[in-house]
Amino acid sequence: MRLFMFAIVITFGMTLVACQGDEMGINPENGTDDYQQTRYGDQNMGDQNMGDPRDDGGRLGINRMQNDENNNDLGGNNNGRYEMADRVADRINNDVEEVDNSYVMTGENNAYVAVNLRDNDSDEVNDQIKDKISNIVKRTDSDIENVYVSANPDFLGMVDDYAGRVQNGDPVEGFFDEFNDMFDRIFPDRDGTE
Repeated sequence: MRLFMFAIVITFGMTLVACQGDEMGINPENGTDDYQQTRYGDQNMGDQNMGDPRDDGGRLGINRMQNDENNNDLGGNNNGRYEMADRVADRINNDVEEVDNSYVMTGENNAYVAVNLRDNDSDEVNDQIKDKISNIVKRTDSDIENVYVSANPDFLGMVDDYAGRVQNGDPVEGFFDEFNDMFDRIFPDRDGTE
C-alpha cells in the first residue's frame, strides 16, 4: 500500500510539473519567444552605474546619457557620450555679461557651448567672449581640453530640445547622429578651442 501511495504522489507531482508553463507563460511554438522578463525596481539607474561615480562636473546625475554602444566619434576624439553640464552653463550665464543663456554639452574631453547673446542680432561669437567661456568651462571641468562655442540658432535650438528631453527622461538616442552632423557643419575644424 505504501508503494502504491508513493507511486500516486510521484505521478501527481510529475503531472503538476509537466503542466507548469514555460517562463512568462510564453510558448516558443507560438512564435512568441522574443519577449523579455521585465524587472521592476532594479537598481541600474543609480548614479553609481552611469559612468564614473566621481564625475560631478555639473551634469544631470541619473539623467546623464551614455551612448557607448554607438561609438559615436565627436571630433575625432572617440567620445562615446554627451552630457549636459548645467553647472558650467549656469556659471557662463552668471559670469559672462554678453551671454543671455547658454547650454553646455560635454563629450569626453570636448565641450560644445550653445549661447544666446544679449543685444546681438548676429550668430557670430567674438574671440573675447569665446575665451571667457572657454576659461570658465575648463576651470569648472578639468577633463575638458577643447571648447567649441557657437550662437548658431539651429545649434541652440537643437541643444535646447535635447536638454529638455534629457530633463524629462524622454528617449534621446536619435539625437546623436544629428549632433555629429551639426558639429561637423558648425565646427569643421574641431582640433582646438574655437
